[in-house]
Amino acid sequence: MLTLPNDFPATVDGLVDEAMQIEGWTTPRELRFLALLAACPTTTGAVLEIGSYRGRSTTLLARANQLVSSNAIVAVDHLLQAGAYEAFQETMRTADVEHLVEFYRMMSWELASDWDRPLRLLWIDANHSYDSTHRDLTSFAPCLADGAMVAIDDVLNRFEGSLRVFLEDILLSPHFGAAGVCGSIGWAQFHADSRDARPYHREKLKLYRKLSPLVPLVAFDCYPSGWDKLRYRLLRSRVPRRMPAFSDWMLHVCGPFSKRPGSFYGFPRDRQG
Repeated sequence: MLTLPNDFPATVDGLVDEAMQIEGWTTPRELRFLALLAACPTTTGAVLEIGSYRGRSTTLLARANQLVSSNAIVAVDHLLQAGAYEAFQETMRTADVEHLVEFYRMMSWELASDWDRPLRLLWIDANHSYDSTHRDLTSFAPCLADGAMVAIDDVLNRFEGSLRVFLEDILLSPHFGAAGVCGSIGWAQFHADSRDARPYHREKLKLYRKLSPLVPLVAFDCYPSGWDKLRYRLLRSRVPRRMPAFSDWMLHVCGPFSKRPGSFYGFPRDRQG
């Protein structure tokens, strides 16, 4: 049975407030969900962030992970823009999380070539092109521990890559079980034995059918305009993406909800969301 750290609902408010002081695009709802993933381990292994920018989600993941582990999280980003690396370092110093983050300034697949640690959480928030997002996932997929969580940013945005990878490589994969969207984050739980994911097939297919009509509207990362923009907004509004209640999410990834097809879509809104 998964459990949360003591006073987590109150603690997460402070973590989100701190992270929102850092430049970035991840919303409070999405940060709250990332904190849940980091502070509620579904298996053992490392936490890896691909794409750090100024360190908004890096700081939050480091703080949330600290609640349940003495290990540092791992972050990788090439930070090629002028001043980007210095800005990231300043964030780490100001937030006093340098000792909680093992940072690599390189491309994610360069890190993957020598990576030999199991992962419990893989957070992909780098270049959102299809080739890059697909490579980020496939480079580290062999390292996912049984029960690990994968989260991809901007599934519900104008980026074709994030959406397609979530649809094709996760929702259509027999090795991912519990899945959903929170804000614009697409997430799912990996199972080494595909039989453990079978109870979630109908739920994943339901989500796939809601998301797949968005693909032609964001093809080639072109933000829709005119009538296509209205259609995009309508289709996106039909995708369940609210913050789940902490307790319901934990039960869901543990399996009991799999006996009630479609129950994920009945998640009540988290009062802390």
